[in-house]
Amino acid sequence: MKLKLENLRYEKDAINAIVKSFKGIDKNSNFSYSNPLIKHRYDTNAKLTPNIDIKMTTGTGKTFVYTQMMYELNWKYGLFKFILLVPSPAIKEGSKTFMTSQESRRYFKQYYGHVNLDVHTINAGDFNSKSGRKYFPSKLSTFINTTHQNNQIEVLIINADMLRTKNMQRDDYDQTLLNGFTCPMTGLKAIKPVVIIDEPQRFPRNKKYYKYMTRLHPQMVVRFGATFPKLNGKTDFYRGYPQYNLNIVKSFNKNLIKAIDVYYPDFPENKAINRLKVSFKNRNKTLCLTNVHNHKYTEIDEGEPLKVTGGIPIKYEGEKKLSNGLILAKDQELVPGTFTTNYQNRLIKDAINKHFNIEQENFIRGNNLQLPKIKTITLFFIDSIDSYGRKKKAGEGREYGWLAKSFTKLLNAKLESLIDKYQYKSHYREKEYLQYLIATKKSLNSHAQKVHAGYFSDDRSAGKNNKVIQDEVDDILKNKKKMLTFKDNNNWNLRRFIFSKWTLREGWDNPNVFVIAKLRTSGSEISKFQEVGRGLRIPVDEFGNRVNDQEFRLAFLVGYDEKDFAKKLTNEANEDNRDYWNSKKFTSSMSNLITKNYPSVGNKNNLFASLINKGIINYKGYFKEHGIERLTEKYSILNTYRFNHDKVVNRNKQHGPKTKVKLVKRNWNKIKPLWNVLSNNYMIKYKNIRNLDNIILDTLNNKGDLFTTESYITNKNSVDVKNNKVVMTDTQEEEKSNVIVPYGKFIEQISKSTKLPIFLLHRCIYKYLINKYKSKQDVERYLNISTINNICNALNNVLGYKLINNYDYEKLNFLNATNSIYNINTNTFSDYVNASWVGTESDKNYHEDYRYLYKTPPIRYDSIHPEKQLLKINYKDPVVVFGKLPRNSIRIPKFDGGTTTPDFVYFIKTKHTKCYLLVETKAPNMRKRDKDIILIQKKFLNKFKRYHIYYKMATNKEQVTNFLNKLYGKNKEKGD
Repeated sequence: MKLKLENLRYEKDAINAIVKSFKGIDKNSNFSYSNPLIKHRYDTNAKLTPNIDIKMTTGTGKTFVYTQMMYELNWKYGLFKFILLVPSPAIKEGSKTFMTSQESRRYFKQYYGHVNLDVHTINAGDFNSKSGRKYFPSKLSTFINTTHQNNQIEVLIINADMLRTKNMQRDDYDQTLLNGFTCPMTGLKAIKPVVIIDEPQRFPRNKKYYKYMTRLHPQMVVRFGATFPKLNGKTDFYRGYPQYNLNIVKSFNKNLIKAIDVYYPDFPENKAINRLKVSFKNRNKTLCLTNVHNHKYTEIDEGEPLKVTGGIPIKYEGEKKLSNGLILAKDQELVPGTFTTNYQNRLIKDAINKHFNIEQENFIRGNNLQLPKIKTITLFFIDSIDSYGRKKKAGEGREYGWLAKSFTKLLNAKLESLIDKYQYKSHYREKEYLQYLIATKKSLNSHAQKVHAGYFSDDRSAGKNNKVIQDEVDDILKNKKKMLTFKDNNNWNLRRFIFSKWTLREGWDNPNVFVIAKLRTSGSEISKFQEVGRGLRIPVDEFGNRVNDQEFRLAFLVGYDEKDFAKKLTNEANEDNRDYWNSKKFTSSMSNLITKNYPSVGNKNNLFASLINKGIINYKGYFKEHGIERLTEKYSILNTYRFNHDKVVNRNKQHGPKTKVKLVKRNWNKIKPLWNVLSNNYMIKYKNIRNLDNIILDTLNNKGDLFTTESYITNKNSVDVKNNKVVMTDTQEEEKSNVIVPYGKFIEQISKSTKLPIFLLHRCIYKYLINKYKSKQDVERYLNISTINNICNALNNVLGYKLINNYDYEKLNFLNATNSIYNINTNTFSDYVNASWVGTESDKNYHEDYRYLYKTPPIRYDSIHPEKQLLKINYKDPVVVFGKLPRNSIRIPKFDGGTTTPDFVYFIKTKHTKCYLLVETKAPNMRKRDKDIILIQKKFLNKFKRYHIYYKMATNKEQVTNFLNKLYGKNKEKGD
């Protein structure tokens, strides 16, 4: 298996934001062993500091982005020594594995040539002395002593604790660094590093770990994280705001992460009311518990057992800590019944059931053999290593504890029921799943099972002399690809249940974690999104492809004492997003979004005045009645930041938002002929290629200097004496880069961005180059990322409308297997579809229409005007069926990549004929992208007029009803 890396749009945006925020480098700073000098290094002023904050939601690929950042800063500015500071061994191992993987090296080589990224890690044990003499770890020496002439990037990954160790501070080594330094910290300081901080909430600027980091004297610090620390009551950013902000709501709305379903076990009210409120006395040596119902008061001294844990032996250890690892806080409330063994078993059983519900869907995938299988992984957070299993005192493996034994018993029972279920299934994929289940059960009950594994902090030392435990740790931390595959050398990879305390709660992730079960309260104020973050990433299939054409959901199981977890998640999302979406007041961030995406509105003052005049806001910026709805109708870009409550659902709430909508099959079957026509795959086929030749050559010749050399700006500070006065001058000089993109990759990257055929681009660009440049050396210096970006931007701007007339759709000889509601193999529609795929908004005030495509109420829509209005019209009798189309239900290929689906479908039947109407709704002030969508849909659907399929774009309900009237009365009317 090879993981397929993609440079996604939001990742490109992050890199562009970093480069744009970079301050440049000083002249005359070309040192052999250290980085060039960055302008304004060490400056703490928010306007001048070179330090950068990159805010990315957990699971959106910050490791990829900061790896590419190192390549980019090396390419443009010559920076080549980076220190990556991480809070835990799990993150360190994950970062190292990604950076050194063949997939990563191969991917970045196509953009940055043969620059090598050399990764070093050091651990406490690496400082061991030999023969009484003290030596530096070889990796540390290599990192510090390597020069920039080696054409490589040097990366040192260390966790925070390493910086404060005596080994890093002492200066009595029998060895030198850079021919003079005998202290590791002094040597690291001398190379003038750029420091990258992963998980910045673990490194607040007013706490010790950050202060240890400052001893490195980094020229620039770049922090990457989903959560940033608080300082003086406010979120702390170096420049007052993040230089790139991919927040939670935007990530949800763009389907960059999984949606979340929260589950907790119901609990008898008579037990739930006997909650115990926590307090302390005697300098935390005594735990005080007060029953909030009857006010009964109990004191537990250090070392004494709690008597409310249902037989599970738990003691108070002092210092606000229980023996099961739970950290207590003043005013925290404990629910006594949640400590019992039966309660824990119930949580385990629920998690196993959720796992297999999801696993069956991911493995079988509707019995469609064209769709690759997706591995399903479940992560358990538990109270202690003892409940799972410590290293055996004699022999390999673990001495399993009560929890592991209970899990095995419950899993065996579930496997038996599933094997019975699939025993007589006949479809190939179902029979294959049966073999997977049988192999799982056989392994689970063997001496050396490979179905579940644990990772705990104690395992790092235990695994050194225990191969079984080391294999578990390696599978979890290092062998991600193995965990994601189903077979290795024709043998099943069965490992898919992981147990940990809190060692994996930050930084580590696996894209195919679909279930997380918390069998203990975290006992800390960690962000709730950090807790679910281990399972937020979009999954990959068995071949390593990112599966981003459907919605996936993470099942997150918590105890009854955290039944408000979904509410806290929602509050976090809204708090994180309040500047970009405020339903009460028009904010500066909302204004910036509109003026940036709708240039015709003018500046912010013009926009503000316009909104007042239109009665959307008052003079203080507060929205008038229905003001926010009117604003989003006019400027739909704001909906990108509107939190969709279907993305986080409390599954225990009976009246919570539904995440599935039921299809009314009798109505869908009436429009099945439409699906029989449109369910083929189509590809873009360019026609009149010679005309495209002329367009491309004209663009290359007439759009300025698209071919440019790579360079970076260096700044020089000079001090001179003029007229008896000291004068300081700043000058800038441009230095050329010598990094070349191979010609084949150069053409390939332009093809990926423009969707133009490689042979066509080669023919035109080659013709242009031989006419303009004399030699191969002249050409090569222009083959770089800047030239690629210039050509792509120019061609995309020119080709937009011209391509509409220069391509057509060619039918392929196989049917589309990835339709969101229609199974082409069984010729049937699905029972349910994701609610958010029909619409992000809902309205329960709806008089049910028997012709509608979905079970109601509620109705689902994305906009009030005209979508909601169209759904509430009482249509005339010729309309047999109508409704909103789910996303990806009709996949029309776009010439610039991706697909598009119209918004509405109507089936009209009169005594003379039958016909279909597909409608795309847009706001009146359409952006260029919206206009392109209309042209693309119209071009595609016009091919099917012989099947009486018509197309209409509408900005209001009257345009739709008028067109329907034409279809009622003039059945031979051509589509407009």
